[in-house]
Amino acid sequence: MAESLGIDTKVHNLLAGYGGEKSSEILKNYQGKFDVVDMFSHFWSLEEAHSCLDPEVPPSRKSKSESERLRGEGNKAFQKKNLSEALKHYNLSILVAPHPPLDCEGEIINSPAVENGEVTDENNYEALPLGYANRSAVLFELKQYEECLKDIERAFQYGYPESLQNKLVKRREGCTTAMESLEGRPDRLVTYHAVTPPILASPNSTLPALSSSVKMALSPTAGRYLVAQKEILPGEVLVVEEVYSRCLYHQNLQTHCNSCFTRCLIPLPCPSCKMVVFCSQVCRMKGLSGQHSLECPILPALGAMNTCLIIPFRIITKLPISTLRSLLAQFRSEKDGKSPLALGFNEKGIYDPTSYRAIYCLVTNKEKRDSRTLFTICAGAFMLTKLLLRSQRYFVDDSQKPIEPSREDVIAIGSALFHHIMSDLSNGHHYGELQISGSDGSPDIKKIGAWVSPTLSLANHSCDQAVITCNKGSLGVMVAIQLIKPGQEVTTGYLRGYGSQNLSLRKEILMNNYLFSCTCRPCTEGWPTFNQLPDNYQLKCCECSHFINRSDNKCSECGLDYSMDSPTAFSFTTMDQEVGLAILTFLRMRRDFNMNTIVAKQEDIIATIKVIEKMDRYAIMPNKIYANAKSFLVGLLRNQTDYVQIKRGF
Repeated sequence: MAESLGIDTKVHNLLAGYGGEKSSEILKNYQGKFDVVDMFSHFWSLEEAHSCLDPEVPPSRKSKSESERLRGEGNKAFQKKNLSEALKHYNLSILVAPHPPLDCEGEIINSPAVENGEVTDENNYEALPLGYANRSAVLFELKQYEECLKDIERAFQYGYPESLQNKLVKRREGCTTAMESLEGRPDRLVTYHAVTPPILASPNSTLPALSSSVKMALSPTAGRYLVAQKEILPGEVLVVEEVYSRCLYHQNLQTHCNSCFTRCLIPLPCPSCKMVVFCSQVCRMKGLSGQHSLECPILPALGAMNTCLIIPFRIITKLPISTLRSLLAQFRSEKDGKSPLALGFNEKGIYDPTSYRAIYCLVTNKEKRDSRTLFTICAGAFMLTKLLLRSQRYFVDDSQKPIEPSREDVIAIGSALFHHIMSDLSNGHHYGELQISGSDGSPDIKKIGAWVSPTLSLANHSCDQAVITCNKGSLGVMVAIQLIKPGQEVTTGYLRGYGSQNLSLRKEILMNNYLFSCTCRPCTEGWPTFNQLPDNYQLKCCECSHFINRSDNKCSECGLDYSMDSPTAFSFTTMDQEVGLAILTFLRMRRDFNMNTIVAKQEDIIATIKVIEKMDRYAIMPNKIYANAKSFLVGLLRNQTDYVQIKRGF
């Protein structure tokens, strides 16, 4: 767990500085039975931590000279007709070019910054319009006329030299002429395809993001979990909720919009830093007036951190300190006095997935974590608190001027970060983007970030999961991928599953990362991996679930008769025919299925659902055909989302 935070070396150096005996004494203050406030307060009192763990914030300054260098590289690529390479360099040139400040409407604030009466490299804005002008040339050659026109206007807006404006005017006229002809409607570099968002057919009355087919339950061993209230068929949507908090991975900060997370091949820069991009003026102003405004001064340090640190940071900073302080006191009191089944529900008895209450009450597994891990997590919270103080944009007065927070406020925020880091380690998800690119144009889910949502986090793990959990744009969605009978637990998967990973590997990963030993059927019964699964199926007895002998149509265990003239509710012949026909239909469809298909035919989905349903009802598990069908259905369902189509070469 310590390594998963990415700060284990810093923590090791801190403890090593104390020496073995002293560090052992310090670690005694970090135990699962202790309160997070007490543990963080102790950590904040460690003088050595303030020197050893004070995070460095590398400068993210704009630079005219760097912008000019990158623009020069773009010019070389443009002259060689390497348009994709030229576009990349011009994008970077714009990103690092000094940028005038903008007001809340996106208009330039006419207040030139000078030092000692002279304009410095960092506030000389000449490179920005030149970058936009050069990028417009590439966009014209790529026949991206609408985007070309936008860049021409930006070049004028930011002060493109009058002596050079004539060529931009001619380029603008060329765009207009091209757009009036068929030539003006070429393929875009990036095309976004939106699908109709999934909806819940019948929401749960007290958990509105959850289907009424499912309820929350509690057990001493499993904690809170989800259970079916009625029969659920494969393909049924069980959860739809807005993602509570999300963040991009560090390597995607300059490829995806910092506000909406869409792919950016023609981005807009942040006026202050060179770390992030935006897809439009609307998203840029949203970011500059929201989360990015607070993160901008510290993003070089924050962005390089593990996402299980960034998500808690974003959860905390969604609320002002005055609001958060009162809520923390209230929720800590509730956690001590309420039943676990009541936690996260508001005064009206509603589990509101948009509320901080619901996200705060997710499991942290604090009691299961060892002292070294708790110390490391607390160190992460310490570093985040330091960054909050460094930003000077969170601890502010009513006029948004920075203030010196009280020790009580610092401890309150730090301990809340401590709490949410533990929670994210147990409840975080990967944020995926469906991309269509590459030589064969096949669909692929790329992990571009991380996210967390309260309702989806209620589902426990099984190595033979009953549902898939994924993001569809800004929505978190859960869909059934097997038949779930009333009273059966609704389980998701934290791993790739029994078909891909053997038992010992699964147990090791689950214990190291999620702090539990799995007791699902594949683990307790020792199911083999996919290649070793049986190809043929056996029908099961509806009473005891043992196999039915084909020779006499009787259960091998209890002897129940499944012959045609038996009074039982099922006939072996009828069950065998239903399962066999469903398998045959699925295998024929699977044989002819085009793997590059994005939007699957409805009949293909139905055929896949049918074979899963029939085998769930009548066949003994595990089985290779069934496992294949579930895996195939997962692919079909994951692809039913917004997707981005990237022009080849970009």
